[in-house]
Amino acid sequence: MTVFKRTAKMHGAERCMTQIDGAVFYWNLQTGSGTEMPPPEGHPRSSIRTLACDWAGKRAITGNDDGYFVMWDLEEQMGQRTLNCKVGMILSLYPDWNKMRMLVGHGDCDLDLLSMNDGARIKAYPIKHYLVTALDVSWSKARALVGFDGGSLQIWGLPMAASQSSLRGHKGSITAISVQWKLKRAFSGSADKSIRLWNLARAECIRLISGHLQGVRSLCIDWELGVALSSAWDGVMQLWEIADEVDEDFALQPVGGEVRIGGVALLTVKEGAEAENSEEEPEEIEADALKGKQRPT
Repeated sequence: MTVFKRTAKMHGAERCMTQIDGAVFYWNLQTGSGTEMPPPEGHPRSSIRTLACDWAGKRAITGNDDGYFVMWDLEEQMGQRTLNCKVGMILSLYPDWNKMRMLVGHGDCDLDLLSMNDGARIKAYPIKHYLVTALDVSWSKARALVGFDGGSLQIWGLPMAASQSSLRGHKGSITAISVQWKLKRAFSGSADKSIRLWNLARAECIRLISGHLQGVRSLCIDWELGVALSSAWDGVMQLWEIADEVDEDFALQPVGGEVRIGGVALLTVKEGAEAENSEEEPEEIEADALKGKQRPT
């Protein structure tokens, strides 16, 4: 059994939604029970590549191998409808639930802004040489951090998708991105087995994090709680603690032991609304790090 996609509301550890071999499950973390959610009638089951949840609105959207999108009703726990659009394999998406639009990277080597109401293309951003494999967007600030299969990241200004700066260091495809736009910090995971912490204001890497034996497949950050959850292609998940201080000689260790769930795991988490909506510019923080501590036994 291979887990391709998992999204969790980590704050409060209330529930999560998991995709297993084309099936979508809705989990209650308090009881440990899950319910498979049926897709819309007539929609073929295929591997889901990306998923995003609107927990407040009790809805979700998935993109799959075949290039289709499905809207899900989390309250009724069932597929609601399939969007009437067809693009290449969905590699990444980031929704704007307020305006019902989403930025989508797919296998046709394009980045598209699509309507979540009918799937209509609002704007196309042709990508000449690379695939967009990971995204994080601040709709209020009209900026996006875009990760490519070549290993680089770019900070874009929207809506023109003009590159403002490039972030280089990864040696493999970017598989996951999580940004705290208010603090100008971002974590990225890569197929090169590493996680990097970036200072977006200076467009430089300020911490290289190792720990996985295979490529990082996903990265979950709860910036408010100060915890991170990463997973690799071998199915191993590691829990980390985020700290502000930096110890140059510190060897990063996970919180507790590793957890193996089998197969491939991809996880995402919704960033806190207070971080996205705040327009206040904080003082520049010169040192952040992912710092892991062994849990006492």
